[in-house]
Amino acid sequence: MGQTRLNPSRSASTREQDERLAVNHIAEQLQPVDDLTVLVFCSSRYDLSRLNDALRQAFPGEVLGCTSAGLIGHQGFQRGGMTAIGLSKSAYRVEPYLIKPLSDCNSEIATLAQKLKTQSPDAFSAGKTFGILLVDGLSQMEEKVVSALDEHLSSIPVVGGSAGDDLRLRETHVIFGGGVHTDAAAFAFVTTDVPFELLHVHHFVPGQRKIEITSANSNVRTIYEINHETAALAYADLVNVSMADLNPNVFSRHPLLVEHGGRHFVRSIQRVNGDGSLTLYSAIDGGHTAWIGEPREPLTVLTEAFDSLPEPVREPSLVIGFDCVLRRLEFEQKRLDAAVGRFLSERHVVGFCTYGEQYDNLHMNQTFTGVALKSG
Repeated sequence: MGQTRLNPSRSASTREQDERLAVNHIAEQLQPVDDLTVLVFCSSRYDLSRLNDALRQAFPGEVLGCTSAGLIGHQGFQRGGMTAIGLSKSAYRVEPYLIKPLSDCNSEIATLAQKLKTQSPDAFSAGKTFGILLVDGLSQMEEKVVSALDEHLSSIPVVGGSAGDDLRLRETHVIFGGGVHTDAAAFAFVTTDVPFELLHVHHFVPGQRKIEITSANSNVRTIYEINHETAALAYADLVNVSMADLNPNVFSRHPLLVEHGGRHFVRSIQRVNGDGSLTLYSAIDGGHTAWIGEPREPLTVLTEAFDSLPEPVREPSLVIGFDCVLRRLEFEQKRLDAAVGRFLSERHVVGFCTYGEQYDNLHMNQTFTGVALKSG
């Protein structure tokens, strides 16, 4: 009898709370692990030093990952625990890099780009490579990192997510090279013959309310004026509530949309400040046009996106997924989280809930991004 052919891209999930038991459970699901590059996403409530020791003992190859604000596992959304992806070196050449400190990301990425172009010139052929980016989710440096990647590696499509800390908003971590890091990003340059397709999904459309951002500071992700009025007051008028009633529920139902390359991307509002300015989860520049987003039915939009995947990956064997924690909170409010989680599980999505998402040269919010793989 011949040997069973192993899928070159495998996944695992666990709800174990003990670090060593969790890693052992993950390793059992990914066996054999000798030739794997492992992506791991975990709760920030683990003892990360103990977790890291267990990961080093369990996996002989490269391990990179981050802490999360929730996970997407084999049973859909899960709180706590860990999820993981194993990419076999027989099918995926993964070249991992640590970008640290993020204040020097441009020169760091310029250096790694030169290494890639020197060591792997054939890897830049169209349709053979993609990048996975995991960033410290409280650094507020995602825009600068993706901009530097676009400047130095513009031919490489990139997806990823910002690390979380289970909504405590204290400290987020990137796992790389046997260590745990802040003020850092992990970047994986993946070359493969396996068919893949990048995904970018949100359920908002631009409404009739087109606005001008007349004063903003992108470095602190804050809007001071909309249509030459105090930002919070103007926004409240546009969404038909009083300024006193602005809250996360209003913000999640009516985020801002910006246009880039003929597509619309979400910029979510985080809070109202004492001076009436609005701080966002992503940067937006003054002088730009935006729209107040209007929601569609989330599960319908998600279904449309997966159904429209091109034929080679129409029924993916695995999707590495990065889903904004604001989406999960919205799904919970609408009692859709079980249905959406079931949908993701049925389509083999494994990943984590993020503090922001990356897609090519943009950082955004309230979006699902990922890469669909079709192997075997």
